[in-house]
Amino acid sequence: MPIIKYSKKDIKSMPQDVLESIKQKVEREGINYSDNPEIRQDEWNKIKIVKKSKTIQISLRVDEDVLNYFKQKGGKYQTKINDVLRSYIEHHK
Repeated sequence: MPIIKYSKKDIKSMPQDVLESIKQKVEREGINYSDNPEIRQDEWNKIKIVKKSKTIQISLRVDEDVLNYFKQKGGKYQTKINDVLRSYIEHHK
């Protein structure tokens, strides 16, 4: 049986009847975890909890088209702008 992967964008755009049929198939056949190896206890012990940075509210002026671009993507546009800025910082360290 092939492994099928869907992105969040794919799932959000799926008609309700398709989502329902996928849900029924998963309930009927279960989820195949064969490509997902079990995590050993020594691996669990190495896991570190990473806390997200504290966010602060600011007033920021941006070009109208920039703001509209992020708003049109839907969802939490301020978070997406923050993610782009964080990516810029990581890339330029």
